[in-house]
Amino acid sequence: MNPRRDMSDPGAQWLADGHPRPDQVWGEWNDDRAVALLPAGVRWDAVVMPQARLQAVVEDMSPLVADRCPILADLNSARAYILVPPGTADTWGDVCTEGGISVTGEGSWLIASRPLGRQSRAATWLIAPGAVHRLANPAELLASLRRTAAPAKGPTAAPPCATPCPDPAHQHTCARGPFHCGIPRDATENGAESCSWTRRSPL
Repeated sequence: MNPRRDMSDPGAQWLADGHPRPDQVWGEWNDDRAVALLPAGVRWDAVVMPQARLQAVVEDMSPLVADRCPILADLNSARAYILVPPGTADTWGDVCTEGGISVTGEGSWLIASRPLGRQSRAATWLIAPGAVHRLANPAELLASLRRTAAPAKGPTAAPPCATPCPDPAHQHTCARGPFHCGIPRDATENGAESCSWTRRSPL
């Protein structure tokens, strides 16, 4: 007996038909766990990212939502999966290795709830495939990931020493780094070494 198929759920049909045994997918959706194991690299690949990063990408790349791009989420691990055309994993290579970004393609599997069925926390559709949906454009998605990446951290300048000038008539402070041990002068302020410091600045 074939598993019960819901013909009113076109997104489920599209997903199941990407499996070598579609009836197995429907059977898994109809059992108590209500999730099915789906192969990547047939109808779609998936770009994987933390959900916090997904929020930044969706805000940056509004057509993702407008074009009904399918997005799956594992609420237990706070990870999201944006569906992109199959073969994307091969073309992206190691481009997206920062910030927990990766690409899942042929040879990998994801669990997914039925789009219009009961949703599992481990496989919840944030945007489910339906009769009309579009896979995310890989070039546009990659550009958005680069725009929303955290800026690289460069060397941090040491704060100035800020030791007051010993001459009470002067208002300037030492602008050298905080770890110097020499005798600072006020050349920067007055254009000449006119203030002699009689004490060492603290380490």
